[in-house]
Amino acid sequence: MRYFFHIRHHDEIVRDMEGAELEDAELARQEAVQCARDIIAERIRTGTPLHVDTTLEVRDAEDRVVLLLSFASVLLTGMTASEPVLDRGGHPPLSAKGFRRRQAH
Repeated sequence: MRYFFHIRHHDEIVRDMEGAELEDAELARQEAVQCARDIIAERIRTGTPLHVDTTLEVRDAEDRVVLLLSFASVLLTGMTASEPVLDRGGHPPLSAKGFRRRQAH
């Protein structure tokens, strides 16, 4: 499936017109984390202002939101592409099918 990685800062959005062909939403999540890390690193390296309230908005080919990933969450957690993304309540985000993954207690 094709996924698009748009960058949103308040009302401004930079649309990914090309997207990337990935097998599933988990690979799209990993790509989003790496993309955010690359953007953050480049802005730090070049001295470009970094707005931590910027969000990477991942959408599928049908324009459904798959993931919202804030730059702040990547910065504050030192998140890597292999780590799970948690929502504000500390739970895994909705999966591509709209169900939360539950951990056994």
